[in-house]
Amino acid sequence: MKKSYLFLFHLGPVQAFIAQARKTQDLYAGSQLLGNLMHLALWRANLAGNIIFPYFEAEQYSMNLERNEEVHPNHFLARFNMEQEEVQTFGEELEVLLRKTLHETALEKFESVLPEPYYLDCAEQTKGFLEIYWVAMEEGGDYGECYKQLEQRLGALKQARQWTTLTEAGRKCSMSGQYNVKVYRKTKEEQIKSLENIRSSKLFAQDNFIVNDQSNHIQLRHLQLGEGLCAISFLKRLYKDDPTRPFPSTAAIALLHLSKNTETRQLIEAFERMVEEGYDEQLLYEENLNERYIERYGVVIKNGHDLI
Repeated sequence: MKKSYLFLFHLGPVQAFIAQARKTQDLYAGSQLLGNLMHLALWRANLAGNIIFPYFEAEQYSMNLERNEEVHPNHFLARFNMEQEEVQTFGEELEVLLRKTLHETALEKFESVLPEPYYLDCAEQTKGFLEIYWVAMEEGGDYGECYKQLEQRLGALKQARQWTTLTEAGRKCSMSGQYNVKVYRKTKEEQIKSLENIRSSKLFAQDNFIVNDQSNHIQLRHLQLGEGLCAISFLKRLYKDDPTRPFPSTAAIALLHLSKNTETRQLIEAFERMVEEGYDEQLLYEENLNERYIERYGVVIKNGHDLI
């Protein structure tokens, strides 16, 4: 017999995942990745019942999640008119859908820059990443009391925490420090060293992909010299990556006030025209005008100009 059920859903990790960043692009991509997965969860819940919180417009949904710019909290409350078994099935299928979507997104991104089997191994590391919790109970009597019990049950479930045993042994990600490195870019000094020498000296496992100067698909904005990233951190670098619309760096945001002065803005624009590739507002800071910074971030100066 169908009854009215309240369904409370939570998607994570949030704070730790977003905070694990080295660039503003990492912060943005981490937030957008979780937000787009939540967008998918809301769309699916809207088909099955009525969403109480947050406000959701189904017509704004896009099958291409990466194009979405909607912002949503990491939890929702919905009301379903179902049998108990149907609610259980919905929760399980929603969890499978989100995990599958993250894995398929990672596969698509990694396949575009990594050869086989490296992109498959890299995507495999994302499978157990999401923390998904949900609870449901039959709605009856006082709505406020029912919702209070739902939150208490969800809190108890989150306190117990889902966990899986990690059997990885090796060098950990430069960004998160949690998972093994899956991609690494050689430094200038390491270009002449063999892959086995790099893996041995850096304590890497055999399934990493090591990038050298001849790798055209993985740009310096994706992976810097001497940087090693796990699959989740590397996915942040590739997600919503648009070379024609680069996300502003911390330096760009900090120096926005300079554009208010016409003379200063013209000087900055003239300086920018001297750089053929790799311009960033970090170059406006005197301490970054050195060979080490220019080599590390792949800055290319136009012929006839000298920034140093």
